[in-house]
Amino acid sequence: MFEEFIPKPKIEVAEERCKFYARIFTLYGIVGNITYACLPLFSVKKCMENKTKHMIKHGIPCGAIGRCILPFKYDYFPVTQIVIVEEILVSTLGTLNFILLS
Repeated sequence: MFEEFIPKPKIEVAEERCKFYARIFTLYGIVGNITYACLPLFSVKKCMENKTKHMIKHGIPCGAIGRCILPFKYDYFPVTQIVIVEEILVSTLGTLNFILLS
């Protein structure tokens, strides 16, 4: 259909450029999410020193992306690590849906 208005080589070049930029955009989203998810892990020591009574009462660990109250305490090994990995996966997959749709 587009060949009526634009020569086929130009369409192929535009298609290749679109694929390249889509890959860059997707990679940027994945790296950005992983970086964002790992940032709280760098401040665990400071968080442990300044842990609030609310965090202690509800068993909220340092190093998680979202500090939320779950129906169980998750501030001990290996539950903390499982919750952090789950948060990283959910945030990355959730953002990737929007990246791929756009």
